[in-house]
Amino acid sequence: MSDHPVPAGAIPSGRPDPATALDDPALRLPRTPVRALIHAGITTLGMALERSDAELLAVHGVGPKGVRLIRALGPPPT
Repeated sequence: MSDHPVPAGAIPSGRPDPATALDDPALRLPRTPVRALIHAGITTLGMALERSDAELLAVHGVGPKGVRLIRALGPPPT
């Protein structure tokens, strides 16, 4: 067993679990884009990561910084 347990909401790679709710404080995302995305029906990190940048930016309240912060929580681009 590891000396460093994996925190709740994280997967062993150190990245948050895609099922993590966007409003989970552990993600440290700004409230405005989180509220906007939840209002648009995008409630989990995985749902947000599945969307293109253009789709996220089309949600009123989500700007380039919000998209960058969300992308930083996902897997690195291939």
